[in-house]
Amino acid sequence: MADDILIEVVSCLQGTAESTFQLAYADDPYLWASVRKSGQTIHVSIGERQIDTVSDLWAEFVRLYPLDFVGRDLKNLTATSLSWIVLHELQHAELGHFEVLEFNPSLNLVSRFHPKTQFPPAIFCRPDGTTLQCLELQADHDAIDTMLDIYSSTSWAGLRRKITSIIVVMVLIESIDEQNGFEHSTHPKAVTRIFQLLGHVVEMWSIPANAKTKARGELSILEDELPSHEEKLAFSKKVILPAFWDAVALAEVAGAKSIVADLGSPEVFFEDIGRAKLGQWDELVTVGAKQWAELKELNASVLESLGHSSI
Repeated sequence: MADDILIEVVSCLQGTAESTFQLAYADDPYLWASVRKSGQTIHVSIGERQIDTVSDLWAEFVRLYPLDFVGRDLKNLTATSLSWIVLHELQHAELGHFEVLEFNPSLNLVSRFHPKTQFPPAIFCRPDGTTLQCLELQADHDAIDTMLDIYSSTSWAGLRRKITSIIVVMVLIESIDEQNGFEHSTHPKAVTRIFQLLGHVVEMWSIPANAKTKARGELSILEDELPSHEEKLAFSKKVILPAFWDAVALAEVAGAKSIVADLGSPEVFFEDIGRAKLGQWDELVTVGAKQWAELKELNASVLESLGHSSI
């Protein structure tokens, strides 16, 4: 089954992944996914056992919540989730994360040990693991942007499918970290990753207009380049809010009670996204929003040190 799934993953990534990479599965019961760089070659490994873990969560989710966008092709659903894992791993290379590590680098999707990594620049010297949490959020951010692509008014079902595929992975990462006894030493909380993900989704309809405005060298967005009020409401009803409830349902299916509790109500969750956009850090309520805000300044500094603009 693993070979078939990986073939499907490569098919899903056609035209999406910018890097040239080698993909393989590993017979390691403790490995989720890892990436290493050898010369100019990027090697991505996925634990064979975890392919079944992703598939099992999808199967139970579809059984309990037979939503219209899902269908019953578990192989394709599993491959879509694994595709995001690969994209996440590749972003570590694209963002230059390997270049700041002082050893032959290998980064893992879940925590396998407490952080011992040493970073040359002073900005990276954080013994509490927050620097590595920033690297993970950066890889998440760019993988999300790549996988979800540009907003379109005609592909909402496919978009929601991709969003849910990403959430499947985020929920499982936390579940595995908790089983291994790590309290987010090198990885942000699942709710923080979901907060960043849905924060991106909330803004998707405005991104094309913002890009056009920036290309013109202007500050004000032209009203006719934005979707109508009715379209934005429909997008919220059919994509944004259902994606939140997908996150809750997946956490419940996975038995991740802490994620359900930390997500909070949709009203407070999305109010926090609004507060974050306005820079109202002291008014944030939910666990994910607070950790995202705590990491924001360091994240911006790390990105600048790597030669990238702030997220």
